[in-house]
Amino acid sequence: MLNLNLNGLSRMKYWNHRVIYKKDKQTGLESFEIHEVYYSKKGKIESWTELAVAPFGETKEILKKELKYFKKALKQPILVEKLKGKKNKLVEL
Repeated sequence: MLNLNLNGLSRMKYWNHRVIYKKDKQTGLESFEIHEVYYSKKGKIESWTELAVAPFGETKEILKKELKYFKKALKQPILVEKLKGKKNKLVEL
């Protein structure tokens, strides 16, 4: 599921893959997942995929290119969901 609303789509400028840290409140299990993160024209995070994404390619070459984007996500600061007011926001860990 994508945390997007239709208003967000009109303001969206770009997206990329990012690593999001998660900790299960019941089990305490920690994980790091790659998600698609969507930004406004001003570079502010607007939304992200609720579920992690997996690399996919219709050809081996496309899959290799996709994997490069995933590796690039590992070089960016890790993000974590935080409740700010009544909405979840992504912030750097």
